[in-house]
Amino acid sequence: MKFIVCIIGLAVLSTAFSQEDDTSVAMEKRIEFDTKDGNGARQVIKLGDIGFILLNFVNGGNDDMDTYRYDFYDTNLELGKSCTVEMDKKFFMDEYSAIDNMFYQYYSSKKGAFRIEILDCEDMTTRHIEGELPKKTYAKNIRVSGDYLFATLTNKSDEKFIMSINLNDKKKNVVPLSINGVKAKDLKLKRLQMIEDSGEVFAFLGVESKKKGNTTYMVRMGNDGKKSETIKLFHDENIKLIGVSAGLVNNEKIIFNGTYSETKGAAAEGVFYAVYAKNKLEEIKYTKFIDLNEFLSFLPERKQAKIEKKKKKKEKKGKEYVIEYLIADHSMIPVDNGYIFLGEAYFPTYRQEMRTTYVNGRPTTSYVQVFDGYQYTHATLIRYTNDGEILWDKTFEMWPFDKPYGVKRYIRINKEKLDQGEIDMVFASNSRIKSMSVDFNGNVIRDSQTEPLSTLNEGDEVRYSFSNLDYWYDNYFVAYGTEKIKNKEDKDVKKKRTVMFINKIKF
Repeated sequence: MKFIVCIIGLAVLSTAFSQEDDTSVAMEKRIEFDTKDGNGARQVIKLGDIGFILLNFVNGGNDDMDTYRYDFYDTNLELGKSCTVEMDKKFFMDEYSAIDNMFYQYYSSKKGAFRIEILDCEDMTTRHIEGELPKKTYAKNIRVSGDYLFATLTNKSDEKFIMSINLNDKKKNVVPLSINGVKAKDLKLKRLQMIEDSGEVFAFLGVESKKKGNTTYMVRMGNDGKKSETIKLFHDENIKLIGVSAGLVNNEKIIFNGTYSETKGAAAEGVFYAVYAKNKLEEIKYTKFIDLNEFLSFLPERKQAKIEKKKKKKEKKGKEYVIEYLIADHSMIPVDNGYIFLGEAYFPTYRQEMRTTYVNGRPTTSYVQVFDGYQYTHATLIRYTNDGEILWDKTFEMWPFDKPYGVKRYIRINKEKLDQGEIDMVFASNSRIKSMSVDFNGNVIRDSQTEPLSTLNEGDEVRYSFSNLDYWYDNYFVAYGTEKIKNKEDKDVKKKRTVMFINKIKF
């Protein structure tokens, strides 16, 4: 028998980092924009060591057209060239993708029309592609690979497709994601993954059935958007794969990694490692979270000891003690002679809202529970060999200030450091920025955090902060977001202001 406990809420008992501040982490420069200056919907699009694009929605007062402005900033946060684009108000700004000096913004309409705005950031010139989606479908998971833009499509009947558009000749191709004998509503899209080395695209699909068990399929597509094969990757009556991503060893051998569970729901109870070769699943290895060395290390020692005691007690009775977590897993990270798994743990939070209704003119008050976003608590690194053996695991706290309403992946990895034998990570926690680097042997070679994010003026008190943090280039990261600031001391600034800020951070 299996005994399951969910301890994700216990993370709130321990949220402060114990490490000392490290002066090697520095805020080099900051710029601010008042959010009440008539602009809105700003996005920061990183362009490596060139700089970044700041995308603004500009209310031009035209009843039929909207105006979007693209501002180019160099690495010193200095404004360079700008350009504007006008488009019909039927289009709404959606997802985007940026590669090197090219930026692709996807706009959609309620009736299925779409527009892809393509910006060459070197000379700030634009061109666009317009088209129509199949009836009653919407797009998400916008990705660009080579000369193609990819997106997943879903319609009201829950049918799923992958759309590819040639960015040169504008030709569109729509491939249905379907499995013979499986109803559309029973087929779930788990992940759309771009395989950088081969330029291929993998779509992972899952089917859960009480009678037939759990099955995971992989649709493999070329970089031209054409489907090459559909693989029945995994089937088990009791176990289901929740998160899954792939590492391409060669054209015939693929490594898979992710999370799994033996229960209903979206929570995982452990990680798996699988090898697919010679047209079949050769082996799959499962490891429960509770069996990892450090998975519970973010908890106070007293809580860890209590859980370990319960585990031993259940084992004496021939039962399993299992802990479950919601995990936002990253795509597999290939390293020398193996792979790295990185997953961020989170749990849903709720708040009480008062609702007043009137019956026969009399008010009736009731309280309802409302979803209030996901709170992230900690993250786990696991180092695998090519044979699927776990060499080590490392768990560390993370406590982002904001609680997103959709699943996010906060931790950013400096891919250039992977070639130097380091897993170099950075992420926001509370009002600080956390930097951690772990070598391929599992040793922590850096663990530091900044002072709280600073503002521009003395006397500023930050009343609210929402920030994103991304690797930018070399040893630099960029933090950006929104702050409500109160200042009673500086007469030259507003007493209260709401700003968008952009910080350049050196590590």
